[in-house]
Amino acid sequence: MQRTAAARTTRMADRIERLPDSDRPHAEIIDDEMIRLLFHNGAPALLAGLLVAVLVYTVLSSYLGHTQPAIWLSLYALLALGRLVIVKFAGDLGDPTNTQLRPAIHYYTMTSLLSGIAWASLLLFYTPDSPVIAQLFLLVVVSGVPISALAAHSVYPPVFTAFALPIFLGLMAWAVFGASDFKPQFLGLTIMYMILLITSARAYYRSMHDALLARLRNRELVDMLSRANRELETLAYIDPVTGLANRRQFQRQLELALQTCQRQEQTLALLLVDLDHFKEINDSYGHHIGDRLLQRTAECLLSALGGPRTASSLAARYGGDEFILALPDTSTGQAVQLGETILQELSTTVTFGDIDCSPTATIGIAMFPDDARSVDKLTRHADMAMYAAKNLGRNRLHVYNSGEIRSVDPAAAEAVS
Repeated sequence: MQRTAAARTTRMADRIERLPDSDRPHAEIIDDEMIRLLFHNGAPALLAGLLVAVLVYTVLSSYLGHTQPAIWLSLYALLALGRLVIVKFAGDLGDPTNTQLRPAIHYYTMTSLLSGIAWASLLLFYTPDSPVIAQLFLLVVVSGVPISALAAHSVYPPVFTAFALPIFLGLMAWAVFGASDFKPQFLGLTIMYMILLITSARAYYRSMHDALLARLRNRELVDMLSRANRELETLAYIDPVTGLANRRQFQRQLELALQTCQRQEQTLALLLVDLDHFKEINDSYGHHIGDRLLQRTAECLLSALGGPRTASSLAARYGGDEFILALPDTSTGQAVQLGETILQELSTTVTFGDIDCSPTATIGIAMFPDDARSVDKLTRHADMAMYAAKNLGRNRLHVYNSGEIRSVDPAAAEAVS
């Protein structure tokens, strides 16, 4: 019994793991799963009960004739068939939250009550002059049916109660009116038996309920931890202001991109974009305007690349007012053309509330593998090209040239940035 309960709890827990996220209360979710398990186990239990009913008919007809037992068997078979139809209907409902599941369980509870009455009515066939073996068989069957229903029906207490209560009442009525020599003893045993079974059913239900509730809470905890991990990953690799990759993530992606380009013998263009006079904008209008300008710059870069889902191109916020782009399989001419497009889009006057901004940018370009073959050198050369462009007056781009760049004074370029 314990192994069976554990197996059923595991199956139900696995079903809950596959349930979609829901804001429904735990009690409602577990209740639906209990109902579905009841219907899942319903068909085997009903078929087993039908076989026992046929056996009862065989025993009764041997000394009572066929008429009365046949009527009883026919009525019970009709009830069993009706319950099987309900089980089949409920099994065809794929969604565990389907509202049609509730009417099905109501009908199933009613037919369970009628089935319990049918089993209890067997005591009407008990007569003192019937064979002793038949008397014992009848009592064993009637008193044993609730035990057989315990495992199948206790997952949903209303069904178990509806099925078992008529049988208990029938046994107590028989103890009072039918038994001859041991009425008090049999009545006491029947009451104790009823209390024991009801207590066992409640304990069985509670253990499964608690196990499923714990699994639901664990699932919520796992979901919460997953969300927290995703948020931490976002904080670790995504710039919170622009939504672009941050410097750490970009360097990792660029390393992989360079390896791919080297294997496929492709070029890669690296564009370092620096906003001109960004510090003055921040100081004059406040950081909230500066943040909005950074966001607009990110939008312009993504637009120039063809959208945020460009397959191979990389874009990131590299520093305070610096952005960086990596364009695999791109020639120098294509990189220059893209850089000019970016400069044109960024130089458009933009209004933030009642503040008009006309930002400009300076771009340095370095090429893989001609200018460098490592991430550090390629980035440094793009930075040197950007400072060379600043020395030439900002709002322009410059392509790295080893002979020309050596004459650039980074400190002087920094002073005019």
